Amino acid sequence: MQTRLKLGLINWSGHGNLGDDAMARVLIKRFNKDFDVINFGENPGEADWYLFGGGTLVGEQSLFMRRIPHPERTIGISLGVSKDWNGAGKEALKEFPLLFVRDFASYDYLDRFGIKPEISVDLLCALTAKPRRGPGLGVENHIPKLKRQWKNEVSPGIREIRLSPEDAGGKLYTDEDELLELFAQTEEAHLTRLHALVLGWIAGIPHIEANPAYDEKIEGFQYRVARMSPEYARVLINRDLDLIELCLKSVS
Repeated sequence: MQTRLKLGLINWSGHGNLGDDAMARVLIKRFNKDFDVINFGENPGEADWYLFGGGTLVGEQSLFMRRIPHPERTIGISLGVSKDWNGAGKEALKEFPLLFVRDFASYDYLDRFGIKPEISVDLLCALTAKPRRGPGLGVENHIPKLKRQWKNEVSPGIREIRLSPEDAGGKLYTDEDELLELFAQTEEAHLTRLHALVLGWIAGIPHIEANPAYDEKIEGFQYRVARMSPEYARVLINRDLDLIELCLKSVS
């Protein structure tokens, strides 16, 4: 009987951030049928292969670039590159058999150092929206240390939500399905965190505004999906996950 490969996930999950935890759950659900998936977080142990991502994990100060144990057996998925990145860890990244970034800016950053990744979309685009229904809620997600840069006035009575313990007041959402249920009832949303925006876009919120004060990845996501439907984005990310599975099975 053939032994199942151990597939280790390297990411920033386990810190109460819905987006990072949800990306890990997407990968676990996708690969645990055929592999023994171990979610190492930021402290990888021994495994046969590794999935590095998603998230903005390539950066000048990133501990991840110093902790990838076997780059020749590591695949990057849904990666973002920080604008402060100056090539730290580039030799390890060049050894990755496959490397997918989620936006064009990240592609350009890697390209400057001779790394040619594949363009994909954010991992959470693999999720499916809930059926839309009333009563037409208003929702805001905000990080207190950032300025609210809304172009449009926020309606009275809008409710605050949190996707991380660092966010402003309101209910803390830790489960992507629960948040998609809320967004299925949401008419107007003012969102700061990237994965609030991704899930709001997937959910089809009619009036959605993102806060560019958070990070350039907000505009990067909007530009990436500007001419794309959530259904097509789901096809793209599943195509790339299928390619990863084929790569893993070819060496098992």
